Amino acid sequence: MRVPWELAGYMDHRNGPRFQPRMAALILAIVALGLVAASFPPLAREAAAKSASWSEYNTTLDVHADGTMTVTEDQVIAFEGGPFTHGYATIPLGRIENISNILVLENGVPYKPGNNTPGAFSTTNSGSQMDIDWWFTPTSDENRSFTIRYDVTGALRVYADRQQLWWRVIDTDFAGNVDSATITVNLPQAVAEDQLSVAWYASSGSSFPVDWQVTSPTQVIWRATSINQGEALEARLEFPPITSATAPAWQAADDAERAREERLAPYKALLNVLLLAGGLLLLVGGSVGVLMLWFSRGRDVPVVAPIDLLKQPPDDLPAAAVGALVDERANDCDVIAGIISLAGRGVLRIEEKQPGGVLGGLGFGSRDFTFYRLESNITLRPFEQELLGAIFTGSQTEARLSTIRTRFSDRQALVKKGLYDELVGRGYFDRNPQTTRHFYRGAGALLLVASTAGGLLLCVLIGSFAPFVVVPVIGAAVVGLLLMIVGGSMPRKTQAGAEAAARWQAFRRYLADIERYDSVADAKAVFDQYLPYAIAFGLERGWVSKFAQAGAPAPTWYGGWDGPVQTGRMPRGPRGGAVIIVPGGRPGGGGGGGGGLPDLQQTSDRMAGSLQSMSNGLFDLFSEAGKVFSPPPSSGGGGGGRSGGFGGFSGGGGSFGGGGGGGGRGFN
Repeated sequence: MRVPWELAGYMDHRNGPRFQPRMAALILAIVALGLVAASFPPLAREAAAKSASWSEYNTTLDVHADGTMTVTEDQVIAFEGGPFTHGYATIPLGRIENISNILVLENGVPYKPGNNTPGAFSTTNSGSQMDIDWWFTPTSDENRSFTIRYDVTGALRVYADRQQLWWRVIDTDFAGNVDSATITVNLPQAVAEDQLSVAWYASSGSSFPVDWQVTSPTQVIWRATSINQGEALEARLEFPPITSATAPAWQAADDAERAREERLAPYKALLNVLLLAGGLLLLVGGSVGVLMLWFSRGRDVPVVAPIDLLKQPPDDLPAAAVGALVDERANDCDVIAGIISLAGRGVLRIEEKQPGGVLGGLGFGSRDFTFYRLESNITLRPFEQELLGAIFTGSQTEARLSTIRTRFSDRQALVKKGLYDELVGRGYFDRNPQTTRHFYRGAGALLLVASTAGGLLLCVLIGSFAPFVVVPVIGAAVVGLLLMIVGGSMPRKTQAGAEAAARWQAFRRYLADIERYDSVADAKAVFDQYLPYAIAFGLERGWVSKFAQAGAPAPTWYGGWDGPVQTGRMPRGPRGGAVIIVPGGRPGGGGGGGGGLPDLQQTSDRMAGSLQSMSNGLFDLFSEAGKVFSPPPSSGGGGGGRSGGFGGFSGGGGSFGGGGGGGGRGFN
């Protein structure tokens, strides 16, 4: 018998699951994706493994009698992975006058001028640097040797009684590590060792070892090892005027700049020390100052609680205001507590509406709540009037939760202000806590923005001269950020407010562990009465669960749709009317007749679930309606030098930088 295609995917308990074409396609797609993904790791590993470093980088500087110099760079490159086909060198022209006679050789065999062909090389002079490119046969996982040779004019610094050679052999732009490097300088004539000054300088943060040796009257050699990518090495040699070179065009400006730097060096050091000390003092002292500010002006007055536990509310402060008093913030829980308090006092009732459609009939879909305003002669506090005004408009007596979001968002500031005014009016705060928070947070934000903007400006203006200017900037920014954080805790209760909060905390302890102090079954009558306080304290879930298990009567002001329990209107009474929940859908009165109150044990799951969903609906309302109770949105390691009869390198300064050569080297 042919099985209808609609049932082809159903489980046949006798023959096992049937196979669907769409399932086959899905499995094939997953397998294909898996194979593609499996091919990526080798490719990634291959790319990651492709690298080049220098086993040796040996530079020879042959100084000629006319002051020109021949530079020979012998490189032994260790290629890993590959293939590699191209090498490059970039040589800055800022401290030389010209480069000529450029050659590229491999194992002594010269390359020919050309492009993109193995055995060819090309040069490009861009004005600021000379670019040298060469191409070789593809190579992988082997060592190869290349030589770059060129003549340089205008590389020597020339003074009346001395001449200097500064040459950067390894630069920060090298695209790999250098295991071993040598620098050999050959002079055009013999010079006594005591007439030489030898030194070397490394870039900031470098730590590789360097030594040097005068091997003959015409030769000096430097040796360095373990030079990491990003580090640089510069060799310097001063000797008598043994060449006919004249001062290059770039020397005067460079010497003037270095002389200026030397004159300012003591002031620069002093300024940086002061900036460092001042910044650290600002960071530590400012942070301590902010904490002391909270201790003296934000910390509540210490009080001794008159009693550790209270079984009744200590005064008539509304539940919504109790929550704002205890944590000094008007938040969602306080608003919900205010709504439930109004319902408990007969001002309104709440019904949960079943979602429409097929899903609603099955118990799924988004829930909604309807608020009904009841006739009542109860005197409302200002914040309660604002709360009702946020729910109902004009003479409206019915409002769906899903339709009042925008209206509530427009009134949120007034509701919150009303809660704070209630506390200020009772003398629990000297001023609106939110105003206090805004003041200190605003001051912190202003300090943070000002320090950031000022710091950027100072870094642009004097950053090169005083790099430690960032320390006080960071210190001020941290203090501003800390003030913004602490500003949330700056509202301070008065003596009366602190004492009232202590009493309400004693009542909270009773609500949190009521089963320890009383029989919950005997305390059923207080369930509805204390529910707003439980909500304000964040205890509503445990509160409902405990009384549900004890069989407490359900609140008369709430009607739900889920379950066999129905709602009906009770006759108008002294509380202005309410809803009682009766079995079987029979409306009942507030007295002892009729169907009577159901007990919560019978509908505990429904009641707990309904309260929970009601709370979630309200939380969603206040969260989505614009967050109801939130505001709207250096020169480094050098040395190793010896001064001979010419007194060191006074003409050019004593820090890294300023030499010819350097630039980038690499392979791909």
